[in-house]
Amino acid sequence: MGCTVSACVKLCKGDQEPDEEETIRTSEDFHGLRLHFYRIRQQESPTLIPILRPAFVITFYYLLFCIFVAVGVVLIIHSGQIVSLEDVRYDNVDSCNVGDTSDGTTNNCQVEIEVTETLKAPFYVYYGLTNFHQNHRRYVSSRNSLQLAGEEQTDEQLSSCDPIVFFPNGTEIIPCGLTAWSRFNDTFTFCKDTGCQDQINWTDQGIAWESDEDVAFQPGPWTDAQNELINSPDFIVWMRLASFDTFTKLYRIVNEDLAPGTYFMDIGSNYPVSGYDGTKFIAITETSWFGTRKTSLGIIYLAMCGCLFVIATALLLRHLIKPRRLAYEDLNLVKEYLVKTVDMGDEEEKQKALSQRDNAVNT
Repeated sequence: MGCTVSACVKLCKGDQEPDEEETIRTSEDFHGLRLHFYRIRQQESPTLIPILRPAFVITFYYLLFCIFVAVGVVLIIHSGQIVSLEDVRYDNVDSCNVGDTSDGTTNNCQVEIEVTETLKAPFYVYYGLTNFHQNHRRYVSSRNSLQLAGEEQTDEQLSSCDPIVFFPNGTEIIPCGLTAWSRFNDTFTFCKDTGCQDQINWTDQGIAWESDEDVAFQPGPWTDAQNELINSPDFIVWMRLASFDTFTKLYRIVNEDLAPGTYFMDIGSNYPVSGYDGTKFIAITETSWFGTRKTSLGIIYLAMCGCLFVIATALLLRHLIKPRRLAYEDLNLVKEYLVKTVDMGDEEEKQKALSQRDNAVNT
């Protein structure tokens, strides 16, 4: 096995054996990789340590300020162009109120929908609930994903659906669980007249995620009615849980423009909400590349702009009024610091500092 010149010199002088790096470098199976990992272990890999000069930091803050201003203004302007109707609450309509619990009877009612601006296709119809906590831990876990995917489960496997697992006669509930059992079952018909003779065409195609329809919710060895329920887009949308207690869920997509005017929504009210102090409402809105109408996102960007501008301006004034000297760019400052160190330290430290000073001066 050969050795490098430095290693041979050490051995000739009677020094210790070559260190680990030298051994790795001269080993027969060295291909560069072992030395690379050695340097990583010894924290000797090349590193980049950027020097954040005041000019760079101030420029960077002002650049971020300009970017955030542009994004915030675009979001606010674009959001203002999206037509979104006011939410229409209907549980407080006497004919729509089903009470604290539902006995299976459908309450038919009708509410007016005032369209003040043209709704351009496609626009979206949502139903919404308040004070309904779909994010509750027990509610979230009360389901069986394999059953929903079409696989028959044993009684033990269905325990994840507790407490909604079996009917009183012992028959398996399909689909089981609190989430499926509490599904929203109000129905809506969008009409141009009070008699609902001229209906607005809409579709439920595309309201659910493709991954849910293709994989997560599949027919199983059950009745046609049970399979139809599991494959229903409305059921799939409901099973996609909301994060907050007030939420909207997509009900239908309208693929035709809607001119300003008064329209009517026929409602088959079945879902009780008064028992838990909740409300029900309808929301109709257009969407864009960043979602529904929301000026809050643009306002947040502009608020960040204000913070960035204040920080950048404060740094700029500080730099102009009392600039900080950069010692690493001025050799005289380095020597001045070393001299101070000599005056303050003990004898050993003085000798060390003087040596450093001499080296700096020679450099």
